[in-house]
Amino acid sequence: MRDTAAPQGTDLFVMSAVCSYAAGKDASAVDLADLFCQQARARIAKQFRDIRVNPDKAASAIAKKILGGEYEWIENEIIKQ
Repeated sequence: MRDTAAPQGTDLFVMSAVCSYAAGKDASAVDLADLFCQQARARIAKQFRDIRVNPDKAASAIAKKILGGEYEWIENEIIKQ
């Protein structure tokens, strides 16, 4: 399982830092902070979508078949001893 909490947490921390820095500055600083936050929100949303699509079940099923000898042709035909 992928650990997506760290990147999300990092983005959230930096978003708060950028917004805090831009507060009280001119409009160009706010524009840059807004752009960063839009991009960070998109990254976070993508990470949450990626969590829902977990390939572990498919990989586990194939691993069980390999251990069960279903893919011996790999050993015999592809991997030459």
